[in-house]
Amino acid sequence: HIDDTARNVAQKIDRAAELGHTMVVLSGGEPTIRPELVPWARRSAARGMEFGLVTNGRVLSYAQIVNALMECKLTYVYLSLHGGSAKVHDACVRSQAFEETFGGLCELSGRGLNLTANCVITNTNLPHLRELVDRVQPLDDVVLQFSMTEAKGGAQRLYDQVMPTVTEVAEAVRDAVEYGRSKSMVGRLAHGGIPLCLLPGLEDLYGDLRTHAFSTMSEVGEPDFFPIDDLNKD
Repeated sequence: HIDDTARNVAQKIDRAAELGHTMVVLSGGEPTIRPELVPWARRSAARGMEFGLVTNGRVLSYAQIVNALMECKLTYVYLSLHGGSAKVHDACVRSQAFEETFGGLCELSGRGLNLTANCVITNTNLPHLRELVDRVQPLDDVVLQFSMTEAKGGAQRLYDQVMPTVTEVAEAVRDAVEYGRSKSMVGRLAHGGIPLCLLPGLEDLYGDLRTHAFSTMSEVGEPDFFPIDDLNKD
């Protein structure tokens, strides 16, 4: 029930404060479409914690929403951006979303946030990573991360259509990183979910929940918080 979900999230915010956590990060689904978004952020701030989001960024293209969240100690955003153009990004998400998603990234940029644009690599965007580098490069406070698709949900059902090989992803990511470095993006590039043995010399660019300083997680309906896992390196 929707009210049960809202109540559970509020309780989890209170529990995070009890555990001594310094930040609450909401993921989804898509947390920004919830009417309780700003009240949840206010609740977190009132308990002395910073606030973060894992999001598609579309709602964050509205300045008034971002302004309200900034007043509630928004400090961290991990935003999904899968292409440097509407053609590529929208094909990946199967929606006309690029203008709002990239608009959200632009609205967030320049506000002093810990800000990452994450590209999940599929067969659709695999040939277009340099285009994404070009799009993000002018936003000089944005880290661009390239992540291997996890074979879950639709990606599992449509595995052959969606999933490039790990070797193909590693080669494309190395090319994109080298290209980004040539465009003065040193320190602003990362990768995740790709075996480190396929990216020798780029091990220091690995990013996951631990490198982003997450310590616990909890799904709606779970009784409490649990330590994050580290399975992507296995």
